[in-house]
Amino acid sequence: MANPVYAGETRSLRSTGCDPNLTYLAAERPAGRGRARLSRDLGNCSSSNEKIAAEPERANFAPSSLGGGCPADRGQARSSSWLAEGRKRLVQSGRKERAMRSPSLPGNVLSLCAALVVCFEVARGQQALECHPGGHQILQSPYRSVDFDSSRLQQSAIQDLICDHSLPSGWYRFLIFDKQAEMPTKCVEMNHCGTQAPVWLSLRESESLPQPGEIKHLTACATWQFFFSTTEDCCLFRIPVSVRNCGDFFVYLLQPTQGCMGYCAEVASGAELQACQTGERETTCSEKLPSSQLPLPLPPPPSTPEIVAVLLEGSIFLRCSFDVPTTNTSVGFLVAWSRLSPESIKEELKQETTVQAFSLLELDGVNLRLGDRIYCSSSTFFLEKPEMQSSLIESMEFFAGIKLHPEAFIISEDGKEYRLTIESKIPIPCPQASQLENDCKISLKLRTIEEGKGPQSLNVALSFCSVELLQHPCHNGTCGHASIHYTAVTDFTRNGERVTRIAAEPIVSDNFLWNGYMVESIQVTVKDLPSAYCYSFTDPHIITFDGRMYDNFKAGTFVLYRSTSRDFEVHVRQWDCGSLYYPASCNCGFVAQEGADIIAFDMCSGQLRDSQPHLSVKSRASADSGVRVTESYSGRKVTISFSSGAFIRADVSEWGMSLTLRAPSLDYKHTLGLCGTFDGIVENDYHDVDGTEITGGADTYTSFINEWRISPGESLFDQIPDLSTPAKEIVLCNCNAGDVGEDQPANKLNSVFEAELSLPCRRNKQNNWLPSLIPGLDVTAEYIGSLDPIRGLRKRASVLEEVSSAVPSREGHSLNQRALQTATPERTALFLNSKTGFTTHKQAVWGRGADSYTDKFGSQRHRKRHSRPKRQHDYEYLSVFPSQSLSQTDLDGFSYFFPEDHMADPYQEPMSSWPTPSGLTESDALDLCQETVANSSIVRACKALLGQRVNDVVDLCIKDLQLKDDLSWAKAGLALLENECEKRALEEVNYRTGEEDKGLSEDLLLALKCPNLCSGRGHCVEWGCACFQGFSSYDCSTSSDQVPEVTELNNGGLCDVRQYDCTTVRVFGRGFMESPGPRCEINKLQYSDNKWVLRESLFTHATFHNTRTVDCQLPTEGHQNDGLDLVDGQPIAKWQIKISNDGFTYSNPKTVTLFDGACQICDPQSNGFCTLKEKTCNIDGLCYGEGDTNPTSPCLLCRPEISKLTWSVAENNQPPVFQNMQERLQTFYGEDFVYQFSATDAEGSAVAFLLNSGPPGASLSPAGLLIWKALSKKPELFTFFITDDCSAETKVAIEVSVKPCDCLNGGSCVTDTNFPPGSGNICASACQDLKVDIAKKTLMNANPDHASLE
Repeated sequence: MANPVYAGETRSLRSTGCDPNLTYLAAERPAGRGRARLSRDLGNCSSSNEKIAAEPERANFAPSSLGGGCPADRGQARSSSWLAEGRKRLVQSGRKERAMRSPSLPGNVLSLCAALVVCFEVARGQQALECHPGGHQILQSPYRSVDFDSSRLQQSAIQDLICDHSLPSGWYRFLIFDKQAEMPTKCVEMNHCGTQAPVWLSLRESESLPQPGEIKHLTACATWQFFFSTTEDCCLFRIPVSVRNCGDFFVYLLQPTQGCMGYCAEVASGAELQACQTGERETTCSEKLPSSQLPLPLPPPPSTPEIVAVLLEGSIFLRCSFDVPTTNTSVGFLVAWSRLSPESIKEELKQETTVQAFSLLELDGVNLRLGDRIYCSSSTFFLEKPEMQSSLIESMEFFAGIKLHPEAFIISEDGKEYRLTIESKIPIPCPQASQLENDCKISLKLRTIEEGKGPQSLNVALSFCSVELLQHPCHNGTCGHASIHYTAVTDFTRNGERVTRIAAEPIVSDNFLWNGYMVESIQVTVKDLPSAYCYSFTDPHIITFDGRMYDNFKAGTFVLYRSTSRDFEVHVRQWDCGSLYYPASCNCGFVAQEGADIIAFDMCSGQLRDSQPHLSVKSRASADSGVRVTESYSGRKVTISFSSGAFIRADVSEWGMSLTLRAPSLDYKHTLGLCGTFDGIVENDYHDVDGTEITGGADTYTSFINEWRISPGESLFDQIPDLSTPAKEIVLCNCNAGDVGEDQPANKLNSVFEAELSLPCRRNKQNNWLPSLIPGLDVTAEYIGSLDPIRGLRKRASVLEEVSSAVPSREGHSLNQRALQTATPERTALFLNSKTGFTTHKQAVWGRGADSYTDKFGSQRHRKRHSRPKRQHDYEYLSVFPSQSLSQTDLDGFSYFFPEDHMADPYQEPMSSWPTPSGLTESDALDLCQETVANSSIVRACKALLGQRVNDVVDLCIKDLQLKDDLSWAKAGLALLENECEKRALEEVNYRTGEEDKGLSEDLLLALKCPNLCSGRGHCVEWGCACFQGFSSYDCSTSSDQVPEVTELNNGGLCDVRQYDCTTVRVFGRGFMESPGPRCEINKLQYSDNKWVLRESLFTHATFHNTRTVDCQLPTEGHQNDGLDLVDGQPIAKWQIKISNDGFTYSNPKTVTLFDGACQICDPQSNGFCTLKEKTCNIDGLCYGEGDTNPTSPCLLCRPEISKLTWSVAENNQPPVFQNMQERLQTFYGEDFVYQFSATDAEGSAVAFLLNSGPPGASLSPAGLLIWKALSKKPELFTFFITDDCSAETKVAIEVSVKPCDCLNGGSCVTDTNFPPGSGNICASACQDLKVDIAKKTLMNANPDHASLE
């Protein structure tokens, strides 16, 4: 592509020859316009008329001059140099003697001779016309260098490739960085010299470059390689080239190439050129040629022009400025403006000649618009010799508009956030009708456009969907800027690389220039990164992120998953889950931490098959932290998702829970723990805490498991780590095309981040972007309410802290027995019902218990359930907290005792064998597992996606049956297949919300929505199973005809009225149904004639939690002792509880006992039998333990050894301590002395003051306030007693000194209130005011006429 032809770049070179007559006239004619005209004619010596066209690079356009042409010039100043040169040549040609003999020869004759000599030498070719500055053009692009790799241009600026197909024929000289250059004479590889096909000078063996002054006709070759060829052809194209040696340099007669080829150049080697003649010493030709024949110096070029935008009188101009070169001669500038067309062709806009070092071009929106790419070129010329022009220097491209500058064009689904900078090179306008600075802005609405995807697809999220560019002074070429962030959306699907365009909608403005301007969009490529699942199921059998399978039968607390790239960790606890013959453990709880969010889901504090998991928020980052809790299958699946995309899913059973963990792509190659390394390498999953692979023999995996065991008290179960202040969260928005919200823009005048709290754009969290095929109920609000849960939990925990600190066992208190509150209402508000949004506790739920399975012989194997021994029997037993899981207060407020952490590791590899002790053979187990797994609805619908995972679950099933010898474990692995099916369906089918049925079979969707296809007892609807009448449960497997069974009451059926509000009791059992609704039958037991007798029945509705848990409301009567004689040890009240599903058939009864824990000890194992504590006091109908203080008088204690019916004085009661605030008390005569004494009591008892002695009129209140009129002129002594409630007293003596009042004439002193009471300071102005009043009265009496004067 050629530059436009500018004025001054075309010269008409007229061939005039060397006419002696013209030469004579030129030599003799006086200086003037006529002589100058002749000089121009004589100076334009050329062989033909031609145009010196511009080269694609910065061509050096040398204007025609007489630097070496015929002996004539435009000025008289050079005549003498020509004459001197002529005389010199005459002498050199042997005419020296003749010249010396004719000293009187006229000067004009001698000048004529000299000129003729020069013309004859030119005619002989000793200094050809093409060697002069006006006889050739200069090619000086550095791209032409043989060392330049053209591939860089092809990648970034293909428009700058050198293509000489439009090069005008003519003589050319090469320069590279102002150094002499020549065409190379060796083959040049393709993609060099700024072109694809480089052209070089080919010399045969018999050929050489011309000698100085000589010309040769040679051949140039172009290097090329056809696509079907494997090698390059160095001379595929041939071009004739003539070469002349001008002494200091070569000039080449070049012609246009056949295609997009380019002539190559290389810097001349060495400091000297080829010698003029063979055999002479090594001197260059420039030493031998006369100085008059060397190129004349050109004006120095200007510096590289720089374009900036300026605002002048309301209009925007582009200013092209450059530095003025230093020269002794005045110079002018030739400036040319051009722009790049959409076809990448430079179009001329304007050219001007100026003496200023800048040029202006208006950005008017018509001839020059926003979005144009502008160039300006500048060259210098001598004002006295305009034809003497420097090389043309071109500016860098100037983009007239707004550009988007992304930090990276290729991003990955790794959660990393990148900065997108929006810059305007043009000043931001102000509305014409507004004078407010805030109105000077341009608003951009951004959107993301996913290439090739539907409008709902989202691959890139932005922190803002709109930005505002505010008016600022232009600095470094930037007149306005803003920045937002963008990130790749982790969608957990395998959809390859996707391209997203970040674009802006057309600008809407009342400014003509800006209205309708559309900013150029950018493309961002999003690369997939793998995500992975880790499974810890049943015993547990663990499948790592990379797919390695092993078993961890050990009990204790372990690190399951730890990220090394961010603050994320999952700890898990495993307990003995009831294996009859072999050691095996199961998961009973986990705690997950991401940043400041710490969530626990735990049932490890209770009893096997009777414990319920509690979900608690141990710590929370913010009110909108991104944590999400969902329940599926009526609570059998509980999923906790974090903003990073990681989740932990618990499939809950009566024996514990199986866990599924998802690692997001941002943790790729950054995980440690029992779930492995997540790097695609199975072999290195066994590693230590430093990530080093553990190698060895058969015990390698045992060492690996022990490496990740957590010591007691150091896990997230027991303590909350020190949480560093999290980085300020950047809000991410869905700015997909068509969904751009009217969000608050970035870069507002107030603050960039000020709008985050009220941002209306669609805020996205990674877990919200993830679709789910398993229907779930979002119950996040039930756990994370509007109040700060941690603050509330810690307040509540403090109430029980004193009690719990003395409890070494793990048994605790249920939330249903709410601690009695005697504090302020704000503390009571923490225990509102969950519907208010303040709750921080909820019981997780699950489906029916274990089923019996039919074997191949048609009979049923029934396993007698071996109950696990009560865990507290192994430790010190405290009857107040028997056999019950801890409440959320216990979990969040303080740690509980987990015995498995404190046991010595008794683990031995299970030596199981076939048949099992019950007679189950390996063949029977295989048949049962294959039937259970293969015939399940999930495998039938999803077998194509599950693949080998089906066989893996069958193997796990066989191992479970062998270790447990219990057929009910056969179905335990189906939950793994449900989770794996959902994972693979989302990955392989590229599922998207709103297209549920696309690419997925109806059977697969039904199997995931409705487990076991609702057991044939219900319809599968969008949210799960809708059971037929008479059936319930998440899979409709429970019949309403089933009589419920009550297995246990909360806390063993005991409730301490002194500690808890015993209004609700939680009932555990089997077969509870939600519809039509369970009912509670409550009978109060009356103690009469040494026995408990049932009274009338009360019926209430039960609160259904799941098929194993309901709550019953107790009547309010009987919650206090009601004057009941506690001496016989009987409890305050007893209630018998039964549960019915239909209101007709009731379960077996269980009894709840209400007692006063301060005086009684009750044993749940003996049907609630209670006994009185030995060291207690029964005072005013209430019991107090030894050492308990009187609620109103702390110095009174319960001391049973002194009295069990009245309060006793504390044995070591300390007397009150007087607080002397000042070393000395003083007053002045006549002052009303008031002073407040204070004292404290060590036991916290109230104190009283009693005046013993003092001056007349003094009084001392019981609260310690002393009042006295100081009418004495000597110090006075006050003595008084200070006593507490238990008559302990302290005697105090205080002396108060009295100073006189200096006021005269009956004046009185005033207390200075700027000093503390008792300091005796007098107000300084009091007496002075009195003297002024006396003086006024005296003056008035002496001069009555001035009585009115003031």
